[in-house]
Amino acid sequence: MGTLFRDPLKRSALLLALLAELPVSTLAGDAFVVEWQAPSPQRPWLSKLEVLPYSKNAALETEKLPASAQFPNGLRVKLSKQGRDPAWVQVKLSSGLGFLVSDRMLDDYDYLWIRDLGIFVTRFAGWAETARQRSVAAEHIASSYTRPFVSCSEKYF
Repeated sequence: MGTLFRDPLKRSALLLALLAELPVSTLAGDAFVVEWQAPSPQRPWLSKLEVLPYSKNAALETEKLPASAQFPNGLRVKLSKQGRDPAWVQVKLSSGLGFLVSDRMLDDYDYLWIRDLGIFVTRFAGWAETARQRSVAAEHIASSYTRPFVSCSEKYF
């Protein structure tokens, strides 16, 4: 082997570079934010929202967030997981229904906006911190309206 692994400074720099390439979920823990709109007659399921571990390798700690301009309700969720398997978290609504989010989904996407349900999930600090990402997505959606639709069969065959 070369001198790279003998030099502790170079070895440390290499280790830090490798750690920087890992998804957040493979490190010791992962934090994300769940924000939701106020319950209303149109959205009665938001009267109670819980974030619960779904997979056996997940453990959660939650902290209530102060109201923001966009969402009056919010939780910061600290996710700890054991092993390399994905950790699944259940967002459970007052109606008993809900949906699952994995640590890998949070690694792959800056935010998950379930607009029809009135719920926003992000690995950033909240709605305001994702303005740039939401703007890019809105531009992409708006530009798609000007392009003709191409089906999969037309595109790939």
